[in-house]
Formats: sequence, structure tokens, C-alpha cells
Amino acid sequence: MIEAMLVGVPALLSDIAPLKEVSKNGAVAALFRTGDVNDLAAKLITLANDHEQRARLAASAKQWALQNFSIEMHIANLRKLYASLLP
Repeated sequence: MIEAMLVGVPALLSDIAPLKEVSKNGAVAALFRTGDVNDLAAKLITLANDHEQRARLAASAKQWALQNFSIEMHIANLRKLYASLLP
């Protein structure tokens, strides 16, 4: 999912709590009701047919993923971790 977001692919996620949080309640990824095949199909059709929504979600997702999962962010987080472990 994060890899797709980083290259600008819109994500469609089930609405379980961790993914709902990642999606920012639908701001960076579309959500479907878990276990609801009809809702999943409807969201897929909407994404397939709505270029503007697809582009908006893709852009939001990419920006969010770059801010939270870039190599620079990963290095900064590792430095903080290592610094906290040193006496």
C-alpha cells in the first residue's frame, strides 16, 4: 500500500481501524466497508470512472507517503531511536 502511494497510485482500503487511520478517514485513500463486496465493487467502479477523484487521492496519498515514509524520514527516525538508546 505505501509503495503504491509513493508512486502515485490511489489506494482502496478496507475500513478496519489501522487502515482507516492511515487513510486519514478517506482523505488519502478510498475506504470500503470490510466484508462488503458490493461496497468494494461500487468503490472500484467509482475510482475507475472518476478521473478527478482518482487523481486527487493519488496526489494526496503520494504527498502523505513522502512526508511519512521517505528515506529521509526513516533515517531521522533511526537517528532518534539510536540517540535514545545511548547512555
